[in-house]
Amino acid sequence: HAHSDHFNADMTLSYLNADAKVRFIGNRPSIDELRTAAGEGYSRIERRVVDVNPEWGTTTAMKQSGIGLEFFGINHAPADMAPYMTLATIVEIGGLRILHLADNIAERSADYVRAAMRDGGVDIAFIDPFFLQSETGGDLVRNFIRPEYIILMHMRDDEVDRYMGELSPRYPGLLAFKRNHYR
Repeated sequence: HAHSDHFNADMTLSYLNADAKVRFIGNRPSIDELRTAAGEGYSRIERRVVDVNPEWGTTTAMKQSGIGLEFFGINHAPADMAPYMTLATIVEIGGLRILHLADNIAERSADYVRAAMRDGGVDIAFIDPFFLQSETGGDLVRNFIRPEYIILMHMRDDEVDRYMGELSPRYPGLLAFKRNHYR
């Protein structure tokens, strides 16, 4: 999504300009930022930009270079704000299913996660610790996402030990990476 801690339009544009085989798949706000960064040069990359904006509660599936991709919107806004869609992504490659749950508020995203995961869980899930700390998030992980491994994301290196200590008793297969190693 188009928040600066996740998306850098200039960096993305540089990568797209450097390799004509690269595609960018994103939602409208991130594509709008990419279009602004590219200016008149956007026409050179436009055919390699894929706009994905599923309706709430639905998924958008596609294959790119033989890799299965499924996107569904989840809500990144707290209860006192209008919904803000970020894209959760399921990648299927060689029979392995990997979920990146993106930024979200578990209580405001539960219905979307249930709908997207109704046909089965995943092998690996990238999930932030806040989702796992919530009762709703824990229920979704245990009953719908059902990953063999969870990789913690969206935290600083100095938070890894605290979150691992708190969450690993509840989530077997929990992993976290620091800049130069994992725990």
